[in-house]
Amino acid sequence: DNEQLDWDLSDVTLKNIDGIEGGKKSDQITGTRGRDDIDGNAGNDTLDGGDGHDTLSGDAGNDDLKGGAGRDNLDGGSGNDKLDGGTGHDTLSGGSGDDAIQGGGGRDRLDGGKGEDTLDGGADSDVYIARHGDQDIYQDSGKGGKDTIKAEDRGGKDVDIELQKDFGTSEVDHGIEVIDGNKANKDAEVELRGDSANEQLDWDLSGVTLKNIDGIEGGKKSDQITGTKGRDDIDGNAGDDILSGGGGHDTIEGGAGSDQIFGNAGNDVIIADKSDSFIDGGDGYDVVYVKSMADADKIDMVNVEKVGLISDYEAAQEKAAEKAAAKAKAKEQASEEKAEAEDELQEKGQKLKKAYDEAKEDGSPEKKSALADAKVETEAALKNAKEKEEAETEAEKEAEQARIEEEEAVEKLREQRAEEAKRLEAEEAERQEAEEAERLKAEEAKRLETEEAERQEAEEAKRLETEEAERQEAEEAKRLEAEEAERQEAEEAKRLEAEEAERQEAEEAKRLEAEEAERQEAERQEAEEAKRLEAEEAERAELEEVERIKKEQEDLQAQKDEELASTESQTDSSATVSKIIKSSDDAIQDQELNANPDDFNTDLISKSGQEMFWIDGDADAVDEVHAFISIKLGDGADHLVLGGDENIDGMGNTGDNIILGNLGNNVIEADDGEDTLLAADGDDEVFGNQGDDAIFGNLGNDELFGNEGNDAQHGGQGADFVHGGQGDDTVLGGKGADQTLGGKGNDNVMGNQGDDTVQGGAGDDTVHGGRGDDIVIGGDGSDVVAGGKGTDFMQGGSGADTFVFNAGDGTDYITDFSAADGDQITLDAEHFGFLEGGDPTELLSLVQSDANGNAVLDLGGGDQVTLIGVDANGASADWLVLV
Repeated sequence: DNEQLDWDLSDVTLKNIDGIEGGKKSDQITGTRGRDDIDGNAGNDTLDGGDGHDTLSGDAGNDDLKGGAGRDNLDGGSGNDKLDGGTGHDTLSGGSGDDAIQGGGGRDRLDGGKGEDTLDGGADSDVYIARHGDQDIYQDSGKGGKDTIKAEDRGGKDVDIELQKDFGTSEVDHGIEVIDGNKANKDAEVELRGDSANEQLDWDLSGVTLKNIDGIEGGKKSDQITGTKGRDDIDGNAGDDILSGGGGHDTIEGGAGSDQIFGNAGNDVIIADKSDSFIDGGDGYDVVYVKSMADADKIDMVNVEKVGLISDYEAAQEKAAEKAAAKAKAKEQASEEKAEAEDELQEKGQKLKKAYDEAKEDGSPEKKSALADAKVETEAALKNAKEKEEAETEAEKEAEQARIEEEEAVEKLREQRAEEAKRLEAEEAERQEAEEAERLKAEEAKRLETEEAERQEAEEAKRLETEEAERQEAEEAKRLEAEEAERQEAEEAKRLEAEEAERQEAEEAKRLEAEEAERQEAERQEAEEAKRLEAEEAERAELEEVERIKKEQEDLQAQKDEELASTESQTDSSATVSKIIKSSDDAIQDQELNANPDDFNTDLISKSGQEMFWIDGDADAVDEVHAFISIKLGDGADHLVLGGDENIDGMGNTGDNIILGNLGNNVIEADDGEDTLLAADGDDEVFGNQGDDAIFGNLGNDELFGNEGNDAQHGGQGADFVHGGQGDDTVLGGKGADQTLGGKGNDNVMGNQGDDTVQGGAGDDTVHGGRGDDIVIGGDGSDVVAGGKGTDFMQGGSGADTFVFNAGDGTDYITDFSAADGDQITLDAEHFGFLEGGDPTELLSLVQSDANGNAVLDLGGGDQVTLIGVDANGASADWLVLV
């Protein structure tokens, strides 16, 4: 059931054993001290050969193979394997998959196989096998040795050797001295690549020997490549490359990008295009062929003997290719004829041998005659083969003579080019001398022109300086005027605030005085009631069956009896009822304090102290209720005043109520109607509910909710939360760090003083931060958003929003400005002075970029607006509105 193995055979001696094979799952096998042949089979296996010359096969799975000491042969098989040859001259094959192969000490042969493999030969001279289509990384962590990368035999097919460079360090010692493309391959190239994140290359191949390599090709980004000491064919490919040929007669092409090309020593051919910036031919006779110079500026060139068009180079290449093809064809034909003659000679020789064997066997005249004929045919074939060989030799001689003639022609061409270069050099000297004269003449004209420009510039600077002084003087006057206005505004606000405080203080004194008078009146009435009850106690027996008593009328001259509601079928008929509830527990009709004449339930108030309940009015209606307990107004009552400093609640009815809080923390809630709710001291919660209500928080940290209707709310002092709710509301925060929210409808929301958070909500709102460092949010709809004074963060939300900015507002930030949505910035031209009568187009010069690339409209005097996420280069006059 479980084929998981963990076998250690290091102390076991195997005799007459051909191999060790693991199970189908993940095995861990350690071999003996001798020669082992271990096959891990399926699974993710860990195989350790130990000492001796071992053969390890990982087979399927992601395997970990260690050869240990000795000359080992490791094959990873399929999967992503790790191979470590250890010490000794090892042969390591990764197989299919992305393998990591470490050669270790010794002269190792590393073959990654299929996949993207990492090969590190380690110490000594190692051989890396490159395959067509591989993207292997060749490393060499060991010191010493000469490493070789050799392409596998592709049987005349193309093969690319792709070298990848690890960018963990800025400079890599690749340790590779020989790259062999294999003579059997048709076309072999060395492709230099970086890792996937960065293809920037810096390859120095000056110490590398290239064999059977047709070209060196750079990556897609900006490469720096130095060729070998021999003849190189280098293609920089894409990117801004720096290419150096090194020694030898090189052919260098920069490819796309602005390249710098250095031919160095040797007679080099350099192919350039209009995007290249610099070419240095170096020593030798160097020729530059330019692909195109259409719409180009210039290419700086030094040490170049001749410049031509690419068409000349391509024609020469084509002609050389045709000549080489003709020579190759002649040589191939001679080789074919030689092969045919050799085949004929072999056939005739076999015939001669057969005739000789037969004649030797019986000695008859017929056999001897056949032997003679065969001998003659063989000699003829031999002669023919010799002639064909001589013809092939002659063809080779002719080819060699053609090569010599070609070299002589090239040398003659170089001499002609050298003479041409000398002539061109003389012409260039004359041209430069003429240009120098023209340059001196132009410099003199430019000097005179510069002097005139400097004179005009000085005059213009003086004029601008005068205008600037006048402008600053006007701005200073306007600033002082604005400061004076602000000072007067602040003084007026302070005066109104003092008056408001005095008014509130007078009202509070008046209220307390009224409460004291009411308390004294209550005590007086209580004393009279006590006296009356004492008198009634004496006559109690006589009054027990009486249903009517006589009572004095306050408004009428006549006297009448009053019927007491002793049963549920009876009602009180007096126009006025006065009741005082003091320290005792009294039973009154129902638990709701109301003036409903049809309600005969029991009201129970059982709390000692100074609680009072007045019912004033006519026809069973309550006009004003003063309460020291939580209370809800019944029908007919208009005003509710909460007394004392207890934390009690007051609720209105469906009429138009006026409800005043006390010195404690109250919950005040209106019903229908157009109500006026005043919270007074304490941290209060006030709810307007239905109707157009007026709500004031006054002192304390209050929470005000307008709910339905078009409400007017003012938080007063303290850190308040004011919410308009539904309807078109007016919401003000007052003093302190307030949170004001309009809600649904087209609201007017203001933070007032303090560092406030102001939000319009749904609808087309007007939101204003007031003084302080505020967060101002328009919300849905087309809103008017103003930060006010201080450092404010503004957000319009969805819709076409208008951001208002005035002189003295300070530094503001708009976090979601979108010209595509129709957003605009409105500036008060009169307040800014220099904008008055101006054109918004002229303001574009004031739009700059900050360090984060955001557009900044700098209006001077510390006033600026930053548009977060908006590019200054896209600024438009359509963004700005002057009013």
